Amino acid sequence: MSYIGRPGRPTITAPTNYELKETTIILAWDPPPDNGGDMNLRYRVQYKEVIGGTAKEETFPDSTDTQFRLPGLRRGITYRFRVYAINKGGVGEPAEVQYFVIDVKGMSGL
Repeated sequence: MSYIGRPGRPTITAPTNYELKETTIILAWDPPPDNGGDMNLRYRVQYKEVIGGTAKEETFPDSTDTQFRLPGLRRGITYRFRVYAINKGGVGEPAEVQYFVIDVKGMSGL
């Protein structure tokens, strides 16, 4: 029996400006370079909406997809996204935290 460890960090590859449609963002990522010895990875997406020092956080159900569509974003708000890889060994460290500001002209990374 082989040892299965926690997977590494996924790499967030999108969004870029063209993935923002009105108030919807498409987040995409590459699998982690180290799967912990388990090819069956799932991913957990978490986001936090930051408004003047208070934060609303939501975690979505695990999925095998490497892309996530989030509608209903509000203009002028900062959002922080995290993506975790999960296998039988546990939950890996989150992808580097990404910050995006949705404004009238589109999206800009911080």
